[in-house]
Amino acid sequence: MPKSPFIALETINGIVRNIEGQLSTDGWLGGIVVISGEKITDALNKCAREGYELFDTDVVGEKKIYRLKLKTK
Repeated sequence: MPKSPFIALETINGIVRNIEGQLSTDGWLGGIVVISGEKITDALNKCAREGYELFDTDVVGEKKIYRLKLKTK
């Protein structure tokens, strides 16, 4: 499963509740990185290890949406 060039993490009270885009890796859990239900800091650290960087954050009520993009080499 290929990585999406962009992903979005939706949080409520600092816990990841929804993920848009495909975040995958070559070895972890059969190729899929599981971050739903994790604290946002842990989720962002996992995304950074997979080559993503944060470029935008939106606040909508009690939800925060973190947008990340795959770093270009």
